[in-house]
Parts: sequence; structure tokens; C-alpha cells
Amino acid sequence: MCPRGGIPVCSTIELIWAELALTTSFLFLSQTSIVFSLEEGPGVLFKALAVFAMRSINLTKIESRPRRKKPMRVSEDSSNGSPKYFDYLFYVDFEASMADPNSQNALRHLEEFATFLRVLGSYPADNSLT
Repeated sequence: MCPRGGIPVCSTIELIWAELALTTSFLFLSQTSIVFSLEEGPGVLFKALAVFAMRSINLTKIESRPRRKKPMRVSEDSSNGSPKYFDYLFYVDFEASMADPNSQNALRHLEEFATFLRVLGSYPADNSLT
């Protein structure tokens, strides 16, 4: 806390700065990680990422991995044979906290067409590189 001679005493200014640092680091210097999956189709990933762009939310990482339990999917609209597609999980990190209404709205929008969506967590962003 604010040790002074062994007794934890803080001035009002020190308390305000401490509270402000906690609030701003949670709301403005936070990062959130999510994972989601989508149906196969043209422009579906673009549509998913656009929910962040429309709200000026910066993405810091995008990674795709085939689903572990069911990596392949047979297309139902195929007339010649059976083309197969990989089902992917998309891992995305973005610069916003889940306490931010803007990021909540983005995830609500994404949830409308994602087949799976999970928030992995919000945490303070690492600003040591900037």
C-alpha cells in the first residue's frame, strides 16, 4: 500500500492515483482472448472480423487451428463426390476489456453467426514493448 514509517497511511492523492491506475489498466490497457468457429462459406471470416473493425477494436493476434475432435467436414451441397473441408477454431486477441460495452456489443454481434464462441479471459495488456 502506502507505507510511512511502518504504518500504512495513504494521502487522498495517492489513493486516487492508485484507483485510477487500476481502472485505466482494466478498461483501456486490457486484452481479451476469445475462440470461435464459423460455418464454411465465402466471406464468413471477413464478416466475423468486421464486428471488431466496425467498433475500432484493434486485433493483436489471429490464429486458426483445425478442430481436434472433428477436423473434417463433408460438404452437403456437393453433387460430384464429397469434398471435405476443415472445421477451424479461430483464436483472437483484441485490445479491449470485457467490461467495455464496445467489446460486449462486438461479441454479441459475432455470436449471431458463430457456431461456437467462448471468451477465454480479459487481462492487463503487456505494454513493455511500446
